[in-house]
This record gives sequence, C-alpha cells and structure tokens, in this order.
Amino acid sequence: MNRILHHIHQLKPISVSRAAKALKAYLVLRLADHGEAEWVETAMLTLIWMVTTGTIDLASAAPLELESTLNEVYQVWNKPLSPEASHGALVVGLNVH
Repeated sequence: MNRILHHIHQLKPISVSRAAKALKAYLVLRLADHGEAEWVETAMLTLIWMVTTGTIDLASAAPLELESTLNEVYQVWNKPLSPEASHGALVVGLNVH
C-alpha cells in the first residue's frame, strides 16, 4: 500500500486529477473490497487532501467528485470512518487554499 501511495504522490505534480483518479480506482476496486480499515481510511484522507489542495480546475468539480467517490467506497466497504479519520477528514477539508 505504501508503495502505491508513494507513486500516486509522485503523479500529483504532473496531474492532480489523474493522481486522484488513480487513488480513487485503487480505493474502490482494491482497498475497500479487502476491508483493511487503516488502509482505507489513509487512502480516503489522502484523496480528500489531494482534491482539496489541487488546482482550480479540479476544485470546481471536487465536491461532486469527492461525494461520488466516498459513496462508492461506502457501498463497497459498508463501514463508517473511525472518529479519528472523520476528524482528520474535517481538518484536511477545512485547510482548503
């Protein structure tokens, strides 16, 4: 998991939207399906951070895209975030630009 997140972070300076799409696919298709809570939560927080600190082009579509992604993860994973991860998501989401 750390290796994949490392490569996604390397993709971010090249294209934030592609990095976010890659992380979304990894999150929905692999991580949520396997149910490892810590990994899913880490990837979700990384995605929220990536989208909210991205470019202006990405920021305009960010709320809808993020909502869609979080709904997809919940459908596959079917668990709420831990209190710590929920707090982290709020903090990361509030630190926008």
